[in-house]
Amino acid sequence: MGPKRDAPADDSATRVVSGLATRLGAGYVVLLLALMLCATPALASYSQSANIKVSLLSQDPDPVQAGSIVEARFKVENFGTKQSGNVSLELLAGPPFELLSKARVDIGSLIGLQNGPDGAVVKYRLAVDAQAPEGNQEVRVRMILGGTAVEPDPFNITVKTPTPILSVESVTWSPETIAAGQKGALDLAVKSRNAYIKNLRATLALAGTSLLPSGESAEQFIGDMPKGASALAHFPLIASTTATSGVESMLVWFMFEDRDGVAYTKNATLSAIIRNEPSYLVNIDDTEGLIEGKQGKLVISVSNTGAAEMRYAIMELLPNDAFDIISSPKLYLGNLASDDYETAEYTLHVKSTGDAVPVMAKLAFKDEFDQEYSTTATLPLTLYTTQQAIALGIITAPRNYLPVIIVLVVALVWWLLRRRKKK
Repeated sequence: MGPKRDAPADDSATRVVSGLATRLGAGYVVLLLALMLCATPALASYSQSANIKVSLLSQDPDPVQAGSIVEARFKVENFGTKQSGNVSLELLAGPPFELLSKARVDIGSLIGLQNGPDGAVVKYRLAVDAQAPEGNQEVRVRMILGGTAVEPDPFNITVKTPTPILSVESVTWSPETIAAGQKGALDLAVKSRNAYIKNLRATLALAGTSLLPSGESAEQFIGDMPKGASALAHFPLIASTTATSGVESMLVWFMFEDRDGVAYTKNATLSAIIRNEPSYLVNIDDTEGLIEGKQGKLVISVSNTGAAEMRYAIMELLPNDAFDIISSPKLYLGNLASDDYETAEYTLHVKSTGDAVPVMAKLAFKDEFDQEYSTTATLPLTLYTTQQAIALGIITAPRNYLPVIIVLVVALVWWLLRRRKKK
């Protein structure tokens, strides 16, 4: 006998139909044949052997930003009707991706028609290069089927370039405060937080301020900055000679591009402190009747000779052995603007004399930043005797009427004696 062969599929079907015809009758047979004819195309669409295919199921996040991590999920399915042998999937990472998980994953065998929700899912974690361009970036995989390697067409991972974030890390003024006419410098430390930046420029908007560029432009070219890099913009400046004390605000503008050439503009508000040191002059402005044993007047003046304002000024005349202060020793002068002038007037009773009696006058005030200042000026004051005052014409010498009285008395006596003789 020859080898036993399987009966043809159509003979088996004939026997099945004949059996059903005997049991169910001709009407049921017609219905069954119609159902078999409808099912034949569907069965024909599946391979009669294992048919393994791989697809990119999803990526998370989608899109992924350059410089971050993405999870790629691949689905491995069997579209054939027979069980496969052992299946492995290997991810072939290349720029701009770096594989963070195991490259080759053993899946095992897939039963016939194990697809759709029943397919095997393989996950890979990939790091995306910070300088990866925006768009679809290819990633390749390799399937190993029973020792045979198959590489399907590459898959696309969608990469998005993040909106560049440029931050101002520090603002340094040298010196911390600038006076009128003084040179200084501004240093801005900037950092590219999350993306590559190209052609970075920084420009100071100095219009309306008291600051001017000193020897260089108000614009500085910084150039390219990789993600996470820092850079310094240096601006030499000088304050106007007419700058008044106070806090001045200005804008700094940053212009730059991302890796794809998209232009961005960012600005930040800065503050500069203009601070002029107070400059003033304390003098004896006037005196009147400062004569030993008498009351007189002393006027002390304060002149603001600087650019800073002197606020809430108070003048105090300190005690002195040469005189008594009759009026209040402490007087409020108020505010003195630049080139302003105020006086404090005191009434004194002079007790002794001298050519240059040291008078101590204490001046206290605040500047525009509420910082307190206090100084004591020593002023030379001349106190006169009566004779000195007469000699200098400060006062008029008193008239001496005694000789006149003597003459009148003598004349009167002579007249009375003469009159008596006549009688």
